[in-house]
Amino acid sequence: MDVYVNVEPCIQCCAALIEIGPPRSIIYGCANERFGGCGSVLDVPKLLGFHNLSDCSAKAELCTQQDKCIYISGGHR
Repeated sequence: MDVYVNVEPCIQCCAALIEIGPPRSIIYGCANERFGGCGSVLDVPKLLGFHNLSDCSAKAELCTQQDKCIYISGGHR
């Protein structure tokens, strides 16, 4: 499942997305500076034991925990 939204999911929505079955990616337009759950205010995936797939590929290492990777990217038009 891939999630595309206009605004960064809030803390509760981000937690709910992960609870119903972690998406492969969360791609959003603008940051939610007041309630953002993907890093603007609180990094919910990191708190729940997940990490951003882009961090894995930036290190040029193979991720050993593929089931704990979520690609999160913001600032898209």
